[in-house]
Amino acid sequence: MAFTVIAVVRYIRAPGSVTLAWDPSPTPCPDEFGYNVFRAEESGVYPAEPVNRELVKEPTYTDRSVLTGKTYYYVVRAMCGNSESGPSNEMKVDIPYKLFR
Repeated sequence: MAFTVIAVVRYIRAPGSVTLAWDPSPTPCPDEFGYNVFRAEESGVYPAEPVNRELVKEPTYTDRSVLTGKTYYYVVRAMCGNSESGPSNEMKVDIPYKLFR
């Protein structure tokens, strides 16, 4: 089954976390459906394992393991049963040392 690549369209930074949101996949899935979120510190070089421990059911994810002063790159993949979509667009997120109001 082919999936539409989803687009990560926005993020919100907060002290110690990043919340990503994306457009939901429009492809219907007859099996268990969800998303995996992948994070890297180098553009285009993603680990095999996602940062989420369980399949993400909604088109949003909060990563609470970010460190200040780092830059992270994220992609999201839709899962339908054992089939996985290609990656979404890459979202670059800079975590500042201090967030200003």
